[in-house]
Amino acid sequence: MIDEALREEGSAMRQREKALKILLLGQSESGKSTTLKNFRRLFARDQWEKERLAWRTVIQLNIVRAINTILDTLADEFLENPPPTPTRSVRSRSDDSHTSKDSLRSQASPTTDKLQLLRRRLGPLRGVEDDLKKMLGPSEAQERSPSTPLSYLSTRDRAEFYVRSGNWRDTLQVPGASARFGQGNRASRGNLRGGQPGAGTATEAHETDSATEVLVGCKDDMKTLWKDEAVWEILTRREVKFEDSADYFISNADRIVTRGYEPSDEDVLRARLRTMGVQEYHMTSEGESLPTNNIVDPNPLPPADGYSWLLYDVGGARTQRSAWQPFFEGVHAIIFLAPVSCFDERLEEDIRFNKLEDSFVLWGGICKSKLLANTTLVLFLNKCDLLEAKIANGAKVKRFLPSFGDRPNTTDAVIKYLKQKFKDTMKQNSPERRTLYIYPTSVVDAEETTITLNTVRDSILRENLQNADFV
Repeated sequence: MIDEALREEGSAMRQREKALKILLLGQSESGKSTTLKNFRRLFARDQWEKERLAWRTVIQLNIVRAINTILDTLADEFLENPPPTPTRSVRSRSDDSHTSKDSLRSQASPTTDKLQLLRRRLGPLRGVEDDLKKMLGPSEAQERSPSTPLSYLSTRDRAEFYVRSGNWRDTLQVPGASARFGQGNRASRGNLRGGQPGAGTATEAHETDSATEVLVGCKDDMKTLWKDEAVWEILTRREVKFEDSADYFISNADRIVTRGYEPSDEDVLRARLRTMGVQEYHMTSEGESLPTNNIVDPNPLPPADGYSWLLYDVGGARTQRSAWQPFFEGVHAIIFLAPVSCFDERLEEDIRFNKLEDSFVLWGGICKSKLLANTTLVLFLNKCDLLEAKIANGAKVKRFLPSFGDRPNTTDAVIKYLKQKFKDTMKQNSPERRTLYIYPTSVVDAEETTITLNTVRDSILRENLQNADFV
């Protein structure tokens, strides 16, 4: 038994040594985890299918946190600006026959009464959030710079929820759920469909069922709260921000907030769970590359099917970047994600820094590293859909990025400018001349990302085969 275990361990080590090693880098919320999910959706479909149902808990938490953020904001609003209450003035006998104009000094508005009622009816979601967090495992506190005052952070940010990479899958007992998938191919212990044969522990099944029942009961009130114009006036005035996916999930509540709900691929891609630490996935490509054009390649690659890949999603928060360098040694490719829609945002960890400017600094450091001199560089200018929406709503890029100058305030002009700026940064910092692959992306767009990742995979494979004199 010991000899067999040693042989298996040695075989696994040899497979890892032969694997193409890819790092996904970028600041927090740049889209690294979504890109990793897309890789697995396309090239490790069996693992993806086994894990997909576990994301139901994460999606439920995304919905509950968005609604509770609104409830917290309303609580703050009513505390600071309490609704007026009816008070009677002292009247003389001559006024006894009629109500004086000051007898009811003020009255609560129907809108206020409605929102107060919704707050009470949605109160059970507090307990649901706590239960869902416990199911996902021990949480980690958000770390922020002392220069970031609490007044800047939104209600959501004051109590941000993080889990350790990989641990939440282990907690939910998902087949192949370990952060290192090669070590996680355990027998199926359940699919979290509470009460069915093969489900997880009785406690987990009960908690999942309880959360679902409360959500189903609150569904109409959640939709009403989310669509209320008065609520959004308060949220806008108080500068409360939500995850990009919140509107998607709540707008699809009739499909998602149901007892038999199973997440779709798009649901999983849009689900958000902040992680601490490094996510590592060891994959062997499954299936053929999808066609990306009709051009005949004069130097066709060998089939990508069967190649082994090691992908790392390394935390992008400022406090986690010190963990990047140990992964640079022996890496074959880096996919760097720069979220271009954040030109008007500042780092949550330290509001002194513009997010897009921070991406330029990170990119320069990567290009400058001697350890990465022979590494294939791939740049995703991500969240182009959100950039387009911001510009359509009147945001002026020049105001936040003075170097943009007098260029047209259009999505195409911004993307063209950023492409050149990242290229120039690479030329200024790179030890030697190298190839750079740049793609404007929206990694929640599954169809578009399928084409992009097939191209990226083949480009990385080609470069590394050329370096090995195989092509």
